[in-house]
Amino acid sequence: MKRAVIALMIAAGLIAGCGKAGKKSEEIRSAMTELDNAEGFQTIAYGLHYYIVVDEETRVMYAVSNGMYNTGNLTLLVDANGKPRLWEGE
Repeated sequence: MKRAVIALMIAAGLIAGCGKAGKKSEEIRSAMTELDNAEGFQTIAYGLHYYIVVDEETRVMYAVSNGMYNTGNLTLLVDANGKPRLWEGE
């Protein structure tokens, strides 16, 4: 009986989580589009739970989170000496 209750709770959690994931994906795409359209920023790389943007004026690189529970946090990328990492591309 305990196994059946535990299995039911796990199944309910998985189903409930799936409903939120679709909405969260839309929010992530919206946030990425908004940042892509933001004046002065350019998206240069995408990862599974993040993307990298560059400030076009200063060439400083930032990581932006886009995970299921952590979206939109902007983190400065630094080199081994702790100085801001600069984009060397076009």
